[in-house]
Amino acid sequence: MAHYFLKVIPQRSTFGEDATEGELAKMNEHFAYWLELSKRGTAIIFGPVFDADGIYGMGIVESEDEAAARLLAGADPAVVAGVVRITVSAMRVGAIRSTADV
Repeated sequence: MAHYFLKVIPQRSTFGEDATEGELAKMNEHFAYWLELSKRGTAIIFGPVFDADGIYGMGIVESEDEAAARLLAGADPAVVAGVVRITVSAMRVGAIRSTADV
């Protein structure tokens, strides 16, 4: 299995302040989608990043290959609806904290 960094980019930099009700509904579906993938062990971590230049999301997934990671990203309800886009980058995990350490 390989690991991939996903960056979730909203359609505009002001999304965190002015998302419409429809966009927020899609983001709720987006959250539920990634939560289910985390329960399955595919999404290792995900969540919003509150950058000074604008909010975006990030995730780390474990998948068979990059094509599988791109399929996960493309099936996100917010991506399908055009609310966000997701970039996928291969990464190498240098270390990961064990749940025994928590």
